[in-house]
Amino acid sequence: MNLSIVIPAYQVEQYIGTTLGSLQRQTAADFEVLVIDDGSTDGSGEAAERHFAGLPAARLIRTGNGGVSRARNAGLAEARGDYVLFLDGDDYVDERLAEKIVEATGFSGSGERPPDAVVWRFVEVAEDGSVQADFFQGKPPLPKRLNGPDVLKRIFFDRNLRIHTAGIAYRRELLTEAALGYEPGCVNGEDQEFIYKALCRAEDVRFIDESLLYYVQRGSSVTYTYNVRKFDFADAFARTALELRTRNHPELDRIAAVLEGPYLLEDYLYTIRTCLEGGNGRISSLMRDIETHYPGLHGRMKERIRTCRAQGTPLPRSLRLFAASPAAYALLLRTKRSAALRGRTERSAGEPISTPSGAAGEGPR
Repeated sequence: MNLSIVIPAYQVEQYIGTTLGSLQRQTAADFEVLVIDDGSTDGSGEAAERHFAGLPAARLIRTGNGGVSRARNAGLAEARGDYVLFLDGDDYVDERLAEKIVEATGFSGSGERPPDAVVWRFVEVAEDGSVQADFFQGKPPLPKRLNGPDVLKRIFFDRNLRIHTAGIAYRRELLTEAALGYEPGCVNGEDQEFIYKALCRAEDVRFIDESLLYYVQRGSSVTYTYNVRKFDFADAFARTALELRTRNHPELDRIAAVLEGPYLLEDYLYTIRTCLEGGNGRISSLMRDIETHYPGLHGRMKERIRTCRAQGTPLPRSLRLFAASPAAYALLLRTKRSAALRGRTERSAGEPISTPSGAAGEGPR
């Protein structure tokens, strides 16, 4: 069997039909589907079983609620395919995905050594299916193949590549031989940690230069809510940097330094912003919560900022402002939000503004 598709399912009863429907329409049938019901109370497991008809092979595995990392690990332990793909229960894929993976992995009869991973593009869509963002628009075409360190170089240095959790399929033996798994209990950054740890071991990564994944943006997503556990990413990045340094590879050492420096700081500020926008906007409350759950984290971030500046590493002005005064940064965010709301109100009351075709979402936000 070429591919195992692992789908963690928690409270996705109204979405998982769309996810499984996209798999029912696949033009190649050499795959299995493993739905891991992570202790859902809304009937996600039953909804999944209703959509198993038409799938070449499908299994429902029920577990107690342990989080997405444990659910993915449970699916990986049960997977039988040569390759493993982790797909979320509210996203969906192009009908040619399985066929394209078969072609890319060499199981179509080319005789080449199977690659360690296959990567494809994705687009972010709203719940109604409309495209919200396409990172790859205007970027160079994806290469045919690279080794893992060069893939990471494109992510961290060239910044012209992003890999979504469900935008990559791994050779299962690569994962099992290295005993790779998702970090249990980590609620943010665990996907990046897994991807980077796998890629640093990959000798051959193939690319499909097509958008084959539709990443659904839901308003209830952890990204858009106040949840201090989102700062789990800081420990995930630290574990990843340590892993990269154990590979004794100069390029991976450079990537580890960036991951612990500007990359970490940018994610820190982004998480601060999304928490403020998803909560009551009080920076003092957020900083107290951070210190309670992650003692000393903010102090370490300020020290990283000082180190980066001493080394001449360019940092966004907003990050420097936050380091100098979190309250001033929060005020700046509130001012920008108020201006944006006023602008939308004025436009809705006046004449409509035309947007050139294909330019939706362009420009300052």
